Amino acid sequence: MRVIVAGASRIGKHIAQQLAGEGHDVVLLEPSEEVAKQIANELDCTVIHGDPTNVNTLREAGVENVDYFIAAMDDDKDNIIAGVAAKNLGAKEVIIILNDESYEQLALNLGIYGIVSPSKLAVLQILALVKGFDIVNLTTVIKSDARFFTGVISEKLDGKKISEIKLPGDSMIIAVYRGEEFLLPKNDLVLRKGDEVVVITRDSDLSKVKEFFSKQQG
Repeated sequence: MRVIVAGASRIGKHIAQQLAGEGHDVVLLEPSEEVAKQIANELDCTVIHGDPTNVNTLREAGVENVDYFIAAMDDDKDNIIAGVAAKNLGAKEVIIILNDESYEQLALNLGIYGIVSPSKLAVLQILALVKGFDIVNLTTVIKSDARFFTGVISEKLDGKKISEIKLPGDSMIIAVYRGEEFLLPKNDLVLRKGDEVVVITRDSDLSKVKEFFSKQQG
């Protein structure tokens, strides 16, 4: 698997380190020359000094041939710009880190559906520990074939109960966000347009889950 990680932030560095350690072909793009030199001596992956929001830099890094482009810079706006550019240049899958949830709708409107919110994942991890659902622990997700996907409820699904949503395979909704409110995904919970749902699925079903939500938006 070929992956470009944009930004040697704490999250970006850990992602690159984990994936490279598993034998994947990883390129880390870092806008700071000083940080890039330092990281190059620490990680067993290709480190390129360059601006991930610059189209020429992305092309030089081979973004059109990657399976995943992960924007993990500290600036949310840079992550959105880099993600949109990577998507338009041909990256198969784009994932961006957003610390400020107010940018999520903008990213969705621009066609970026792989959005990771550290604060929301923290909530899921805490709930997982309380309930004993080890599968939701991020270290387990990285090492197994479990995957997270965040989708937005469309007008077509508005008013349906969770029990009425037939997701591919054995995928399931494990969290619902209605604005700033977190809702437990009980079977009788009625979903509303604009609700954000977190789905856990198998790697083999991930593309089907994405297609399911994409069709609902059409």
